[in-house]
Formats: sequence, structure tokens, C-alpha cells
Amino acid sequence: MYKALLTGIILLALTFSLRAQEHSIEQLGCGTQTSPEEISAIYNRAPLPPMRRTAHALDSLPLRIHLVGRTDGTGYHQLETLFRMLCRLNEKYHDAGMFFYVQWPIRYIKNSAYFEHNFNTGSTMMRQYNVPNTINVYFVNDPNGTCGYYSPSGQALAIRNSCAGINSTTLTHELGHFLGLPHTFFGWED
Repeated sequence: MYKALLTGIILLALTFSLRAQEHSIEQLGCGTQTSPEEISAIYNRAPLPPMRRTAHALDSLPLRIHLVGRTDGTGYHQLETLFRMLCRLNEKYHDAGMFFYVQWPIRYIKNSAYFEHNFNTGSTMMRQYNVPNTINVYFVNDPNGTCGYYSPSGQALAIRNSCAGINSTTLTHELGHFLGLPHTFFGWED
């Protein structure tokens, strides 16, 4: 009985500890910075990745997931949390007639410089690892001090691991930028 109680207390403490480490876009903000010229370029860019029509008449867009960890192989975003977050993402975009799916394989990148990066290093990462005809999404520890950003020049998103929880709206927000919206939830940034 004592062992079960102790185990329960430890699990509860870990749960609160993990929740305390989660951040939201409201706290850290959106790092996407787009000038009027970049917004125009987004609208005039090459077409979106090839879409598939689902049985429910939803347009399906492929996400290429890049999990970035430290050079020693630690720090990757948890797959279970990622998949549950993607289910919530699809709930958010359902009424817009859009569905996102994972284009396999999920890529693991061991690079501490990309794990915590500024815009220049993030741009280098995106040029090096982007896969054509998909929406490239990088899950990192710190994308330039923000919860996430969309890089028009990199044609990819960078999302902070701690802003990518099951109920997070960061990926939803940054995908809005990718799809051409200046700010998906205008007023949350800064």
C-alpha cells in the first residue's frame, strides 16, 4: 500500500512538473515576421503541396515532421503527444475543409545548434532538411525565443516543444501563416 501511494505521489509530481514546463503562444508569442512584400510572395508562391481528397471531401495536406534533438540524441518531442496534438489540429481545421496527415518517415535530427536556434540558424536547418511537396514542421527546444514561427524564405515552420502540447494552438497558428494568413489569432502576439 505504501509503495502504491508513493508511486502515485511521484506520478502526480511529474505531471505537475511537466505541465509547469509547457508554454503557450500567448506567453512567448509568435515569431513570424512578415512584411507586406513577404505576404504578397506567400500568395504568389508555388502551389501548396499536392493535396489528396479524403472520403469526407476534406483537402488533405502532408506534414513532414522533423524532430530535432541535441547532438547526443536527447530532447526529442514525444511521439504520443505529437500524434494527439495532430488530432486536435485536424479538429481545428475541419470546418475549413482541411485535414493534415503525417508524410512518413518522421525525421530525427541530432544537432544542438538546431535544437536551440535563431532565425539564421533555423533558415540553414530548413534549407538542409526540407522535403519538397510537403509542409515541413520542425519541433525544437527553442525557436528564436518564441513558441514558433513560419519562415516564408524557409518554407517551413519551427515549433517549440513546450508549446506543442495536446491542447496547444501554436501549430494551428503557424500553419495559418503558411496558408497565407497574417496572424491566425490576431491579438495574441506580443
